[in-house]
Amino acid sequence: MKPVLSLIFGAIFLVCACSKGADDPLATALADLPEAEAPADQAAFFQAAGEGQLPEVHAGLKANADWATATGEGDMTALHFAARGGHAMVVRLLLSEGAAIEARNRVGWTPALFAARDGHLEAARALFEAGADANAGAIQGAHAIHLLARKGFVEAAKLYAAHGADVQALDDGGTSALFFAATNGHVEMTKWLLEQGLSPTPDSGGGSTPLHGAAFDGHVSTMKLLIEAGASVDLKTEDGLTPLHYAAGNTQLAAVTYLLEQGADPKAEDEYGTTPLSSALEGDKKGERSADLTAIVALLESKMDG
Repeated sequence: MKPVLSLIFGAIFLVCACSKGADDPLATALADLPEAEAPADQAAFFQAAGEGQLPEVHAGLKANADWATATGEGDMTALHFAARGGHAMVVRLLLSEGAAIEARNRVGWTPALFAARDGHLEAARALFEAGADANAGAIQGAHAIHLLARKGFVEAAKLYAAHGADVQALDDGGTSALFFAATNGHVEMTKWLLEQGLSPTPDSGGGSTPLHGAAFDGHVSTMKLLIEAGASVDLKTEDGLTPLHYAAGNTQLAAVTYLLEQGADPKAEDEYGTTPLSSALEGDKKGERSADLTAIVALLESKMDG
């Protein structure tokens, strides 16, 4: 019976080991890893991490275990570089060797913030599996949700939110993720943030709202979403500027046309008496009008006479 039991237990051990390897992507990757030379120094090691060179990073850690926690110029670590490059397996390897998951560089960026900057889903997932804070903000006040909204990485934003990121967070200037999404014309991100309960007309201390930002850059698609969600077409900043002022002043014909169709007041004045028409003409000091500016002026003049 003993030989039989030995075979049984051996088979069980083999199955468990294979199962563990299948569940551990790092173990699987390391099992098939080709031989490589260790980077010549710490700077080269950081470069290898940033480029996702798993064999070189592995060799470097075998030769110099303290490189996993070392800091370089700007207080950057290898984990920062790996996360910034979106190299999930290198992230996993560094974490397994003791890399500081919440390490901050000189301006307060964590690896999770770097992963968010370019929407690196798998690198972020590897960080969260190890307990990274999805809500950490940098010294400048930027949170991951702002970085994701700025570039429209909806799936990554959902991942960060699922791990505790506050979608309602404001940066140091009082700006919401919705402002960044709408201003950059990211329709799906704008839609998702509105679904998460962000206000289309936040109390930002009298500053620009998402609708102002979208109007300035001429993103009619996100303007529509904001207005449908309840944003006032004539909402004013502390200085009395409306979205129509912003659109006209930045020669955004489609935005001007849309706002007027939605009932925007062409005669609205800011605290200095500036109308949207005046804003449009301010960019025409040399009298060299573009076709769009000519059309905006004609449109606003016709509305002013109406």
